[in-house]
Amino acid sequence: MEKFRAWIFLAIGLFFGFLVSVFGKNILNLTWKSEIGLGDLFNFVNTIIFAFLLQQYFQKRFGDKRVEKDHIISLIKEANNWLENSRNKFIVCYDNGKITKADEQEIKALLRNVANSFEEVKVSLKECKYDNELNYFEQATDSLYLEYKRNITGGNFPTKPYDGNDFNEEETTYQKLRSKLLSIIFKINTI
Repeated sequence: MEKFRAWIFLAIGLFFGFLVSVFGKNILNLTWKSEIGLGDLFNFVNTIIFAFLLQQYFQKRFGDKRVEKDHIISLIKEANNWLENSRNKFIVCYDNGKITKADEQEIKALLRNVANSFEEVKVSLKECKYDNELNYFEQATDSLYLEYKRNITGGNFPTKPYDGNDFNEEETTYQKLRSKLLSIIFKINTI
């Protein structure tokens, strides 16, 4: 896609240079001869240089934005992986019908990793000056994350095993949070 853009900008630059050379005789008092003159050669070289510089400028500009987007998207995917890992641990504890001390510590560590990865996404969005996306991310995930954490660690955690109601609440919140993360990826990718 980036190479296609570069070729388009190159074509635009060449076309602009051609227009300057055609209308240059009126603007710059150049005259056309039946043979190639020094002015024609000069215009051709200038057109090539201008097109090349224009292409490099836009390619760098769009390349930097793409790198920023890819970095933020990878952070969101990492957050989604931590969320999925915490859900998997929850399901293991639900299926076992008990929560051991090691399970408790692992669940808390996984939830801490989810929160830390959300903070990394926020910092990256702020540094890349994606203010609208940052506001959307905060509104979409902050309350859902707290609800998700409350579903997993609230109530009688860890003394009482998870029941069917806990499972339904966790699953609903997990799906909402995962859906928000995916929508943020699409939103960032289309900027």
